[in-house]
Amino acid sequence: WGEDGDRHLVAVDAATGEKLWESVSPGAEITNFTISKTRFYAVTLEWDAVPVNVFDLQSGALIARLAGTHSRH
Repeated sequence: WGEDGDRHLVAVDAATGEKLWESVSPGAEITNFTISKTRFYAVTLEWDAVPVNVFDLQSGALIARLAGTHSRH
């Protein structure tokens, strides 16, 4: 949680401990995530579609929000 009350994603250099970037999560709790060489994919619980939020791994910028396929029964 950040000082603003929002959830934040923080990238840290494992060798130095230096913070590389910080970004506000656009949704509620992150339930799953995947990291590729260029992207960070975060699944959040905020509406029935269970969106996937796509962040640029170098800058931390949110570059896309994709609607998922999960539906609640």
